Amino acid sequence: DSSNYTLTEYQKDGVEYRYSFDDQNENAVDKMIEMKWDHLPFCTCGPVAMMKSVCEHNSSYGLASLETRMGCGFGACMGCAVEMKSGMKRICKEGPVFKKEEILWENLR
Repeated sequence: DSSNYTLTEYQKDGVEYRYSFDDQNENAVDKMIEMKWDHLPFCTCGPVAMMKSVCEHNSSYGLASLETRMGCGFGACMGCAVEMKSGMKRICKEGPVFKKEEILWENLR
């Protein structure tokens, strides 16, 4: 069951990973392009503007983990619902991870 894997276990199985983050000296998207990671599958989280930029500058399969305020946390109140290309999705129930192609970035804050 891959959901129980730790990073060390993935490394033992030969899975390569790379990470990048925004800090005062370096932009995550610039580093992704500079390191030629812009064609690799990815998962991103963080500020909406950064995730949008990562998704737009990467040609591969990608996932974004979205955040929002959640009223109930189990999908009943619809407080965390956002419109996606396939309709309304609750971040607490159908998410928080969505394929990059499904996200309507202009609907996120």
